[in-house]
Amino acid sequence: MNKPASPPPSYTSESLPSYSEISPLIPRSRQYSLSDSQYTTNQKKNIGQILLSYISGAIILIFFVIGFYNVILRGILVDGDDPEIQVVNFKVGIIGAGPAGIAAAQGVRDVVSALGRKFKDGNVDVQVEVIIFEEKSRIGGRMVVDGTDGMDIEVEDIASGAFHADLFNIIGGMTDLEKKEDLIVESEDVGMGKVGHFDTNHIITETYRPYATTPWSHYLSLLWKYGSSVWRAPKIPIGTMKSFNTFLRTMNNEHISISSVREIISKMSQQHTYLSFSIPATERLKKNGIGNNYIRDILAPQVRRHTGQSIEQLSDLALSMALEREEMGSHKAVNNGIFQMMMEKSLRNSKATVRLGAKVKQARWEEVTEDYEAWLLELENATNKDEPPTIETLDKLIIATPLNYTELLGQSKDHDSIFNVDITQDIEYQPVYITFFTTSSLLTSTSLKEKSSSPLPSQLLPIIDNTQPLTSPHNTIIELTFLRPLNPSSSPHDQNQPPTSLPPKYLYKLLTSTPLTLTSLITTLAIPENIIERDSWIQWEISYAYPRMWPWFVGDGNGSGDGSGEFQVGKQVWRINSNGAEGVLGGGVYGAWVLGGLVGGVLGWWLGERWRWRGG
Repeated sequence: MNKPASPPPSYTSESLPSYSEISPLIPRSRQYSLSDSQYTTNQKKNIGQILLSYISGAIILIFFVIGFYNVILRGILVDGDDPEIQVVNFKVGIIGAGPAGIAAAQGVRDVVSALGRKFKDGNVDVQVEVIIFEEKSRIGGRMVVDGTDGMDIEVEDIASGAFHADLFNIIGGMTDLEKKEDLIVESEDVGMGKVGHFDTNHIITETYRPYATTPWSHYLSLLWKYGSSVWRAPKIPIGTMKSFNTFLRTMNNEHISISSVREIISKMSQQHTYLSFSIPATERLKKNGIGNNYIRDILAPQVRRHTGQSIEQLSDLALSMALEREEMGSHKAVNNGIFQMMMEKSLRNSKATVRLGAKVKQARWEEVTEDYEAWLLELENATNKDEPPTIETLDKLIIATPLNYTELLGQSKDHDSIFNVDITQDIEYQPVYITFFTTSSLLTSTSLKEKSSSPLPSQLLPIIDNTQPLTSPHNTIIELTFLRPLNPSSSPHDQNQPPTSLPPKYLYKLLTSTPLTLTSLITTLAIPENIIERDSWIQWEISYAYPRMWPWFVGDGNGSGDGSGEFQVGKQVWRINSNGAEGVLGGGVYGAWVLGGLVGGVLGWWLGERWRWRGG
């Protein structure tokens, strides 16, 4: 039987549960109940967060649109509408592939490369083509002689007195010579380091290079003969350099800008009322207490070797520089030709083109087309004079070799193009005659040395004999130097080389102020005739060997106001060797390299200023 259903629950008087007014489905917890004010505050916070999110998103969207336009749309538009990039071409010509010319090419390239980013930012593409014109068959300038008939003559052989470690560091970028054995100093094994000073009869005295290597016994003998001059001589440059350093400090402290050698001289005269390097060398020697016999026997031959002039013709700064080069001596590389290799390396870095065998006859500044003026170089084939001359058009020109400026620039139709130099006053140079010969043994002499069988010092410097004319065989000799052994068997430094059957052979160099025959040399020095190999005797003239120098006084007319110290000498033409520099300081490999790089850098910065005008 079916059971009756249970009755519904009875009602109670308990109140119903309370519900949230926000959501009727969720009960309001008494533990977390919110007041109306708290609820309103939360609502405001939520709205603020939402607004902040919208604002941030809008900002990101704006930056995205801007970036998209700059990177993509602008690139598409520019590519499609022919970009406004200006291509500026400059053609720079350099006359001379010696140290000055190669350094100038490197200087131009270094500065242009440094300004490359600046050009790019200004939408300018600067293309600089550098061409070096060289008359010789290889680079090296005055340090190269052609036609050696198979004799291996390197630039170090010709300029053997001009090389030292600093020069190798600067030119070759060899800041740290890790293999010092690659550069050997003059060795006693072959008489290196010892210099004989001789008169017409015998060797008067011997000195050592560098000075500090002089043995004590020999030093005492010099002291006995020449007195206090022996220890005072090394201090000759001190007075000169003291004044010069004071001037340099003044220039640095006052931030004085100098644009030419002439301006340096002018400023220096204002600071000191005289020029430290305007004092005649003879006056400097007198101030330093150097005796006449020491000057005659030792200093005069040393200075003549480096300058080609007597002490009476020089300034005290030129004297100091010559003696400094004499003291440093000459580092001779085992791997002969290292200087040539370093110049070639620098040439490759400069990306310059070299035209060997190209002799520059004339340079004219002319209007080539309407509104375009340029330098026109007339070139002649140095190896084939029958070929007609060619013309090369250049925007800029650097003269990095000794030339007759009247002949080179004097035919310019626009005479206003040469404005900073009186081209009728060319730099005066003295020639030197250089002779190479080989011997079967080291040279000896039956008269110059007491023991005629012992070898002569590796270098001989003559003492001028005032009783003979300057053109006499004795007085015409400037230097006789043993350079190096040619065969491995005769070289004390090639101990690792295998034995060879070749006979010993030694290379010598002779410098003279006039041509000298082999017979005259043998007679003058009393050299055994059978030692010298007659077939090896080769002689050349180096026309621009020594720039003629003078003591430079303020207001004496030697450059004050004539522009002779300026590097820029006309419209788009610069010169590295100038009366202002070489007329006082002389020439040298080190100075040529430094000045070449300086002038090249000046031209490079000039191109930068040109960019401002054309594209900036």
